[in-house]
Amino acid sequence: MKILLDTNAFLWAVSNDPQLSARARTLIDDHETTMFFSVAGIWEIVIKTQIGRLKFPKPVVDYVIRKMVEHSVKALPIDLKHMRRLEMLPPYHRDPFDRVMLAQCLEEDLAILSSDKLLKRYPVRLIW
Repeated sequence: MKILLDTNAFLWAVSNDPQLSARARTLIDDHETTMFFSVAGIWEIVIKTQIGRLKFPKPVVDYVIRKMVEHSVKALPIDLKHMRRLEMLPPYHRDPFDRVMLAQCLEEDLAILSSDKLLKRYPVRLIW
């Protein structure tokens, strides 16, 4: 299975946080699962660290990349086709980072691993 980790799922997965669901942990630990983390998620972490909403070792991007490598998570760049898909999304969800990740999932045929119930309003495979 191919999944995109939303920002919280990524952070909880790499820190073994108990907020990660048992189903999510099983998928993450399955060697058959290919995991992706969007550049939008990295962008979100950088911004939230800069404004003091998250605390991370600096440089933040190097830390995130190191965690991605340690946990075999692939980076998913943001492409123009994702922006085209984003433009077509109804505005159910207002978080711009989540909206980009939704567009990426739809365009790349990925499930999204997220605890965010608002994502159910979109035609994406939501796993939690």
